[in-house]
Amino acid sequence: MRRLRLAAVVPDEIHAGGATALGVRVANRKRWLPSYSVTLQAGECRLYLDRLRAGEERLLTWEATFARAWPAATARPARGHAVPVRAVREDGASDSR
Repeated sequence: MRRLRLAAVVPDEIHAGGATALGVRVANRKRWLPSYSVTLQAGECRLYLDRLRAGEERLLTWEATFARAWPAATARPARGHAVPVRAVREDGASDSR
């Protein structure tokens, strides 16, 4: 998971009971080497990238439904804070980042 960067993509508002599109940008910051078999776990959703070329960035999205509404001030993580997404290794173990 070296030199991979994750950034959350969330809407300005999240409404209770409605499906909300969420996302994560995955960027490979390696200069020459691609990353293979990248799996991210976001809640109950498992996201998979078979290959991410050197310098490439991709947006992965999924839908989630929340029990309560979140105002814009709390929906976005503060800049520089960790995003609650787990990376899952091929052996099934997880690395919380």
